[in-house]
Amino acid sequence: MTAGPLASHSAVTAIPFFLPTIVVVAVIVVVVWRDRRRHPPDDSEER
Repeated sequence: MTAGPLASHSAVTAIPFFLPTIVVVAVIVVVVWRDRRRHPPDDSEER
């Protein structure tokens, strides 16, 4: 008995390679978003 492919589509086989990248990008986005909410930009500059 031979085992067939575990994934029926090439995108399914690529998920383990892209998932860590997506998680890292999501964490960076959340950190930047929280930092900007905590420290809003100062718009009181003299022009």
